[in-house]
Amino acid sequence: MSCFKQAFKARAQAAFSLVEIILALGVISFAIVAILGMFPVAVRAATESQEETQAALIARGLFEQIATQTGATRKITIGPLDQANVSKTLNLSSPPPQPIELGGFNSDTEQTDAQNARYKVTATIAPATANPATKLAQVTFTIKTPTRSYPFTTLVSYE
Repeated sequence: MSCFKQAFKARAQAAFSLVEIILALGVISFAIVAILGMFPVAVRAATESQEETQAALIARGLFEQIATQTGATRKITIGPLDQANVSKTLNLSSPPPQPIELGGFNSDTEQTDAQNARYKVTATIAPATANPATKLAQVTFTIKTPTRSYPFTTLVSYE
């Protein structure tokens, strides 16, 4: 019988008590709640990152169109070049006082009307210096997304 008592004592000492199990479950539950609370933050950050990337791609395409042309007027084609049907002319030497609405996109390649667009594009042209003889214009494309506006600016020389 003494062997039985020794085995029972060893088994009783090796087990977890109910209090230890409840504390362990509480710590695990707290960690799970904290991890699940990070998911909305991560989703929001990923969405904003995607919007900013798309806005940068749209602006890059518009800047490339300006850079490949010469003269005081530059023709901007809105949307993919293989199916573009909307063109705007930007006059760098005498910029309009108001921003120019260029149209809308649902991605960097898919053009849509400005009402239903996920990305709305406007252009603002201003003289880069007070001296008009420098023939330098500051062109800013503002890409508006559902959450933010992203301005992209460059200097363009014209003749």
